[in-house]
Amino acid sequence: MSSANSIQRPFSGPNKPTFSCQKCGITVGFKKNLYAHMRKFHPEEDVVISNNQVCGLCKETFHTIVNLHEHLQKKHEVKLNFSSETFYSEEDFLKWKEKIELESRSSFFLRNTSQKVGVKFSYYVCHRSGYSNPKLNRARHMKASGSVRCGCTCPAVINVSTHTVEEVKEITVQYQSVHVGHELEVGKLHLSETEKSSLASSLCLGIPMATILDKTREEYSPTKRFGLTTRKDLHNICRDKQIAKKIILHTDDATSVDIMVKKMQGNTKNPVLLYKPVGGEMDNYSRIDKRDFLLAIMNDAQEKLLELYGKNCVMIDSTHGTNQYNFQLTTLMVHDENHEGMPIATLFSSRVTTEILIPFFIEIKKRVPNFMTNVLMSDDTNSFPNAWKEAFGNDFKHLLCSWHVIRNWNSNVSTKVIKPEKWAYCYRNGLGINTNMKLEQWHRQLKYEEAGGTVMKRLDKTISLLLAAIAKKLLSHVISIERGKLTSRVALIRKRHKGSEEMDSKYDYIQCDEKHIVTKSEGSSIFTYDILEGNRSCRCPIRCEECNICIHSFSCTCVDYCIRFVICKHIHFIQQKNNLMNSVTEDLQQTHSIIPHSIDINQTEQHQIEKNAISNLHKASMDSVMNTILTEYEDIGRLIRGLKSIDQAHYVKEAFAAIKIHLKSTDNATNLPSLPPVQQEMATAPSNKNIDQQRKFIKKNKGSKRAKQQ
Repeated sequence: MSSANSIQRPFSGPNKPTFSCQKCGITVGFKKNLYAHMRKFHPEEDVVISNNQVCGLCKETFHTIVNLHEHLQKKHEVKLNFSSETFYSEEDFLKWKEKIELESRSSFFLRNTSQKVGVKFSYYVCHRSGYSNPKLNRARHMKASGSVRCGCTCPAVINVSTHTVEEVKEITVQYQSVHVGHELEVGKLHLSETEKSSLASSLCLGIPMATILDKTREEYSPTKRFGLTTRKDLHNICRDKQIAKKIILHTDDATSVDIMVKKMQGNTKNPVLLYKPVGGEMDNYSRIDKRDFLLAIMNDAQEKLLELYGKNCVMIDSTHGTNQYNFQLTTLMVHDENHEGMPIATLFSSRVTTEILIPFFIEIKKRVPNFMTNVLMSDDTNSFPNAWKEAFGNDFKHLLCSWHVIRNWNSNVSTKVIKPEKWAYCYRNGLGINTNMKLEQWHRQLKYEEAGGTVMKRLDKTISLLLAAIAKKLLSHVISIERGKLTSRVALIRKRHKGSEEMDSKYDYIQCDEKHIVTKSEGSSIFTYDILEGNRSCRCPIRCEECNICIHSFSCTCVDYCIRFVICKHIHFIQQKNNLMNSVTEDLQQTHSIIPHSIDINQTEQHQIEKNAISNLHKASMDSVMNTILTEYEDIGRLIRGLKSIDQAHYVKEAFAAIKIHLKSTDNATNLPSLPPVQQEMATAPSNKNIDQQRKFIKKNKGSKRAKQQ
C-alpha cells in the first residue's frame, strides 16, 4: 500500500529540535554539544550557560547540582544523606539500585554519561526532577494526575564511576538519598523492568488481562506500584515488548495489512480470493476506482463446505463497524445438515455495490467451477442478485429475508407488493429458509464475543480476529459431527413433541391412502393440515428420537414445517396415533438388535470429506506455526548472544529448562504405566452420591442414664 492510502496512521509528530552556531552556522542536536563547539572553535566568544538547577523550596537557580546541595544545607538547613558503595559487577549494582528504589518508593533514570581514559561516569537523577514543557497545539490532554515532573530539581542523585582494568570492573557509587520538592507518591512511579518482564511473560502465555489484574491486586498492596497496575500498563507492555507482533506486523495499518495478505498468498494453500489495496488497479474491471479497497478470503475447508451444502441455499449480508475506515464486511454463508450457519467466504470492501461484488463472485466461481445454488437470500438490495447473475447465471431463486421485509414494510410497502415472489410465504414453501438470522448471529459473534463488544479500529486486528473466528466455527462443525450437538432446531422439535401430547381433545385424525389429515374445529371453522409420508430411511440429525423420525420422514402443509422447517406438532401427533407406524417401529427395533446402528453410507462419506478438509487446514496452520517457531528460535539465538546481564542469562536458562521438561514429558507420556482397572461399583456410581462414612476407631458407649449416674 502506498502512503497515500486511506488506511494510514496519523503523522507521529515534528522532528527533534536542533541548535545552530551563530558564528559558523553548524547545527547540532544537543545544547551541550553547541557549548563544546563554542569553547573549541570560538574561544573568543563568551558562552552564556543557563542555571537550570531550581531549588524546590525557594525557586533559586544554580549552575550545578553541587551548588544546589550547598544551598539546601546552608540556607534551608536540609540534612542531606550521602553514602558510598562499591560493586564489582554491573548486575550487583542494578540489584542494589532496584532495592533502594523499592524501599524509598522512588525511581532514578540515567540522565547522561561521559567517558575518560579507563573510567566511565554515569549520572542518575530522580525521575520527578525537572519541569514539564508541553508542546503547543498537542493532540492529547494532560494527564488527570498531572505531570510526573515536580517543577524543580530534586537533590537525590546517584553518581557512578566505573573503572575497568584488564576486564575487571570496579563500580564506585556516590548516593544522596534525600528528596526535596515533591512527595514520594507511588502513583507517580513507573513499573520496573523486572515487573514489566513478569507481566510480559503472563501476557505471552495468553492469560487474559482481567485475570492478570485480579491476581496483582490480590497479591500486592496498593502501597506498591505493582499493585496499581492498570489495563493501560498492560497495553503499553504489549506495545513495547511487541507481544502482538503476529497481528500487528507494522505500526502503519496499511503496511501491516499488506504484509499479512502477502504472507497468506505465500502459503501453499492460499486463502486469499481477491486483493486490491487502495491505489491499486484491477484489470478488466474499469468501474472499480483506485480509491476502492477489496480483500476476499476463502480457505480450502470453506470451499468444500460450499460444494457440499451450497446447492440448496446461499445467504449473503454485509455489516459495518469492524474497522475505523468504514469498510464493509460481507459474508457468504450456507447452512449445514444441522441447519447451523457456516461462513464460506468473506469480503472487506470500501463499498457494497454490484461492480464490487462481481469480481468477488467470479473468484468463487473459479475456485468451484460447477457450483450452482437453488436459492439466494439477501436483504432488500439489488446489488447481491445482480452481481450473482453476472457470475453464476440466472438459474436461481432470489428471496428476501423476512426480518428485513417486516422492518422495512411501512417505508417501502409498494416495492414489496410489486415483488411478492421474493417475500410471500407461498413462494418459499418447502425451501427450508425464511430469514438471514444466521448471518446476524455471525456478525454478533464477531463484534461481541470475539472483539469483546469494543470498537475495532485497526483493520489488521479485524482480519486476524475474523480468521480466528472462522477456524473456531470450522472446529465446532467437526465437534458436532463427532460428538453430536443439541441445535436450536432440535430443541424446537422437542418442544413441538411435548405440545403434540396435549392435542387429543382438540384435534381429530383421518387417514386417506398415503395422506394423513389432521383437523381442528374452532366454532364454525374447521382447519385442516395435510401430512404426506416422505423418506422414512433418512438418518439426518434433524430428528425426534422419541418418535424415531427425521425432518424428511413426513411433510406438512402448516407454516411451522413449510417455512420454519421444523417437525411440527401435527407430524408428532400422526406418529403417535398411527398403529401402522408402531408395527414399523417394532420391525426397526428387531433390525437394530442385529445391527447396532443404522448407518447412512453417503452421510458417513460426506462427514469424512468435511473432517479431512478441516483437518488439512489445521495441518497447514501447524506447518506455519513450526516455521514461525524456527524463525523466532533464530531471533532468540541472536538475542542470547547479545546478553550482558547475568540475571537475564539465568532467566533464559530457566525458561529453556521449563520448555525442555515440558517437551520430554510430552514425548514420554505414551510410555507411562497404565492405571489399574477401575472398580465397577465406583465407576457406575452417580456423581452426586455421598461418599461412605469413614469408620470410627473409638466407639463411644452411650449407655443408660443409670450407668452415667453410677
